[in-house]
Amino acid sequence: MQHQMKLYSEPFEMIKSGRKTIELRLYDEKRKKIKVGDNIIFTNINMPENQVYTEVVNIYKYDSFEELYKNLPLLKCGYTKENIVLASPKDMEVYYSKEKQYMYGVIGVEIKVEYCIENCNDIDDDYICNKLVEYNLSQVPKTQNIDFENINKKFVDSYGNIIAGCIARMYCWHVLYVDILWVDEKYRKKGLGSKLLKYVEDNAAKKGCYLVHLDTFDFQAKDFYIKHGYEIFGILNDCPMNHSRIYLQKRL
Repeated sequence: MQHQMKLYSEPFEMIKSGRKTIELRLYDEKRKKIKVGDNIIFTNINMPENQVYTEVVNIYKYDSFEELYKNLPLLKCGYTKENIVLASPKDMEVYYSKEKQYMYGVIGVEIKVEYCIENCNDIDDDYICNKLVEYNLSQVPKTQNIDFENINKKFVDSYGNIIAGCIARMYCWHVLYVDILWVDEKYRKKGLGSKLLKYVEDNAAKKGCYLVHLDTFDFQAKDFYIKHGYEIFGILNDCPMNHSRIYLQKRL
């Protein structure tokens, strides 16, 4: 069974780092459902996107926190060497009155951390991408020397301003993915998009590319790509709502 608990940043970080392995709670109806072997997901109240997944390894039941404090190692309950001398069962009365303690009893839930969920940074993004590429290439060896090779082109005016551009990347097996093809509104209907696409395709073909794929929305350039030899192989409806994302491919 899976349970949810919320913590402020300090106790959350202590559980995450393994410095706190026993969570103290009132033994009310909600906590009576907790069993050894269950999972508890702790959520950081201040940063709710951060969570720690734990497994319950033991449950200690007492009549009050006064009794619990006499029997459990408080350094595992959220205290540190710096504040352990000030530890008192009265600390828990901030959350649970004596009346509630004697009404329900209290527990110390011993846990072990299984894994955590956090936001990624740029270094994490690269690591995750690299590990997936590593796995992919262990299944299907790459056929190009550079795992990812950018094949990007742009048109600029006489002042150096970008008026059209194409961002594309040939990856691992001589397959090209066209990520972005854009033409400034003032320069549309002049053939710049067609020229850009051809430049990128020709450049990729010279490097051994045999397949191109891309996607566009129904309000963008589906007909443009079909005119240039692309075929639809998939449609994702309601992306965005009441519109479609269309996936196309072309053999070079």
